[in-house]
Amino acid sequence: APREERAAPAAGPLGGRFPAPPASLTLTFGTVGLKDFVSNWLWHAARVRPRLSYGVIALDDELRRLCDVWGEPAISARRLLAGGPASVD
Repeated sequence: APREERAAPAAGPLGGRFPAPPASLTLTFGTVGLKDFVSNWLWHAARVRPRLSYGVIALDDELRRLCDVWGEPAISARRLLAGGPASVD
């Protein structure tokens, strides 16, 4: 089934927060126009979990909402650029 149709899991890989130092965090970024790339990247990132903490920096609200539907961690680039908190929603 396409990713848009799958039910979201209870919690994303980051559990709503960043990993504690000295752990690393692997990120990708994109817009909804790149949703196929982001979906593919997330699928591969999930395959190496739990060794990898990962997330998406969403450059638009549409991708941010889509990540919510997928149950994947995303950070709003708009919020980061405005000096807001870097927490994963």
